[in-house]
Amino acid sequence: MRFSYLVTFALGLLLTLVNSCDEGAPEENFGPETTAEAIYKSQVESLLKLDPFAVKKGQSVHHLETQEIVTSAGPIKNIVKESTFEVLDYEELDISDVITALEKYIDYREEDQYTYEIKHVYYLGKKATEVSSKANIQAFEAKLAPKSLVPLDGEIDEEQILDVTFHNLKKTQVVMVPPEKVLKDGRCRDLSPCEIKADLLTYDVVFHLDDGSSQSHQLEWYFSHQVPFFAGVLKQCATTLVPSNDLRVLVKQCREVIDFQF
Repeated sequence: MRFSYLVTFALGLLLTLVNSCDEGAPEENFGPETTAEAIYKSQVESLLKLDPFAVKKGQSVHHLETQEIVTSAGPIKNIVKESTFEVLDYEELDISDVITALEKYIDYREEDQYTYEIKHVYYLGKKATEVSSKANIQAFEAKLAPKSLVPLDGEIDEEQILDVTFHNLKKTQVVMVPPEKVLKDGRCRDLSPCEIKADLLTYDVVFHLDDGSSQSHQLEWYFSHQVPFFAGVLKQCATTLVPSNDLRVLVKQCREVIDFQF
């Protein structure tokens, strides 16, 4: 089964489709309708709680991307991509701070499964005032926030999408169990108590296709400021029913933090 990906969804498509919910909405009841602008605003509110000025040399985060397919024989879960992100240096200058980081990742969909390395350099303006600080962090986070992956059947491309609507926006505060590797650390990576408080943002995205059908995706985002900055988006998942051989198969894709170091 092949899957195509609509990348830059949350911070790209959300901005370009702010007025997508119009009078041409279908009759199906997908739940209370919202707007892309409202979703983006809710994301930013959680992202602004993260503090890039707390970044330190040596901080790291380990991500895992998975795809789970539910079949009659049970769920099949595959690792799609694995990555590590380490802060190599944090330099404080007069005008801006400079963060240098190294990302390493393996894409398991590739035959050679080569380990790629990418060096990142971020310039972070000084925190002069609260207002300028929030604007600065928002701009910085727009560059850093991981992109949400929305799985689509391989035969569907963007040209088949007539409209996109958004539904069931909800944000709640939850308490998460830290990743297993963090739990195995005797000091729980200095988390006390050994738990993570997070914002859980959920909403549905409905793609209305040119053949009259629609495809609904359930999105989940977990944000927390109790972990290192680059681990602040703890988890993001997209769940949908994908057409396959006259059936609809439940597919769930997730990108989550499985370890971090302060």
